[in-house]
Amino acid sequence: MKICLINNLYPPLTVGGAEKIVKTIAENLSQSHQVILLTSAYSGSQEIIARGNLKVFRLDTGNSYHYLQAAEMKFWRKIIWHFFDMFGCRTCKKVKLILKTEKIDVVITHNLKGFSYQIPRLINKLKIRHIHTLHDYQLIDPHGSLYRHGHNLITLGLPIKIYKELCKILFSKIDIVVSPSKFILEKHLDYGFFKNSKTQVLPNPVVLPAVAASRSDSEKMRLLYLGQLEEHKGIRFLLEAFRTLPLDKFELLIAGKGKIFSDLKKNYQQSNIVFLGSIPHGEINRLFEQTDITVIPSLWWDNSPSVIYESYAYNRPVLVSDAGGSKELVIEGKTGYIFKSGDQSSFLSILNKIAQNKPNLGKLGVSGHEFVSQFSLDRYLSKIIELCQNLIK
Repeated sequence: MKICLINNLYPPLTVGGAEKIVKTIAENLSQSHQVILLTSAYSGSQEIIARGNLKVFRLDTGNSYHYLQAAEMKFWRKIIWHFFDMFGCRTCKKVKLILKTEKIDVVITHNLKGFSYQIPRLINKLKIRHIHTLHDYQLIDPHGSLYRHGHNLITLGLPIKIYKELCKILFSKIDIVVSPSKFILEKHLDYGFFKNSKTQVLPNPVVLPAVAASRSDSEKMRLLYLGQLEEHKGIRFLLEAFRTLPLDKFELLIAGKGKIFSDLKKNYQQSNIVFLGSIPHGEINRLFEQTDITVIPSLWWDNSPSVIYESYAYNRPVLVSDAGGSKELVIEGKTGYIFKSGDQSSFLSILNKIAQNKPNLGKLGVSGHEFVSQFSLDRYLSKIIELCQNLIK
């Protein structure tokens, strides 16, 4: 079977967990199948890299700037960029040639924003079977402002409504839609997406480490925040709440970077708050060794955060906000705890209860590891291959 994966970014170009997941899927699928991966090239640096059964095409999208440059662009440039992203044909011509030349059996698309939203229509015209994987809310809201601030679509006016309706049309002829969380799938269905598609909830795959992290020996309660430093991720909320806690009883490790890294470090660094910056993946084990519990304080609707899977994989329980799909991955009181998003009293109340029973966190970590084992990479790949095979029968 010849499978094509399409994602807007591919390592080393990354912004979150989706790119890492796509890389893991591509590399492991290629052990038993031929895999073609299509992604964007930064600044027009097109290339083709072939390793074994995996061939990666980095393509110039021909848009006015690269997806990763969006944050520094003015609003009017973003409007033009979105227009060409939705209706531009330059990328599609290249993709069409590759799909026909490589004789693809099934295409699995992931994030297409910044690559071309015309791709699903192209796949349909070529009569190739198509699976689309949801990673966020980009089909409903182009900028993320909608869900990150809890607004209703109607309050943002006509442009967002038009964008949503266009996306519903562009993504209307997909065979199967796979979602890591029930939450994100239901949000799309509520807004009228994927009426003609079969749907499947399939949590993201996790690669379990060979050796679990050893236990922290600190007398303090050590929390770990691991991820992007962005307002909607709730990091500022976490820091504001954390500063009310006793210096000698709690410690917060912050791993990651983002737009507000410098601002946060300037205004919140103190003796029990440590900014670590970006941590190489090879040092993740060492990071969890210093941790008692991982905190995910998101203010917007998360999908299925990879950091939860990762924390469980290293035998660490989690403390998550109830925003979005995160709570689907938590068995309350057994693998972690859930607090009300953006509610400082809820967060502090639960954290203090956890601290009073800190020795119990080891049991929760073991339970988390057992829970996440059901999402092993082998099981995920088996399900994906099964879906592909059923489509081409």
